Amino acid sequence: MARKSQAERVRVVDDMGRPTPERLRHAQSDYEIADGRGGAGTITMRDCPLDRVKKRGQIGPKEYDAALKFRHHWWHGGMAGQVKSLDLNQVFARDLSCMGHMAKTEAQAFHRQKYREACEMLGFRPGYIVLAVVCEEIEFELAGRKLGFENDPQARAAAVTLLQDGLYRLANLWGI
Repeated sequence: MARKSQAERVRVVDDMGRPTPERLRHAQSDYEIADGRGGAGTITMRDCPLDRVKKRGQIGPKEYDAALKFRHHWWHGGMAGQVKSLDLNQVFARDLSCMGHMAKTEAQAFHRQKYREACEMLGFRPGYIVLAVVCEEIEFELAGRKLGFENDPQARAAAVTLLQDGLYRLANLWGI
């Protein structure tokens, strides 16, 4: 039997750019289809854990807006990191002029300040869950396990509860 290439095994869109039936089945009910002309609609995948809890009604619109604002400050503060290429001629050399930990602009410094204020107010456990789920898009089970919960239902329940609490406190902090 011929072995499939990597591109054939992970194909998630068909020739028309639509998700394959396997991709839709994997997403379960976490996608929306907007009808277009001629029966061809736009399919929006809801892969983000934050979108999933909003759709299930586990967080309200105020908490969702607080999460988006938190992610906004995280992203525009440059906290997401950078994608860099590797210079093989300088593998062991350090670039002392890059100062990657410093804010590059005043706007970035402002967003970092707001992000740090939010993290300080949240504390460790809710802060970790909000960062992991909202910004890094880590699934609830994995985020809960990193906090020490042993099984998936426990980890998920704890992570959802901590997320709800954290987002509620962020909404109050920012007056949403």
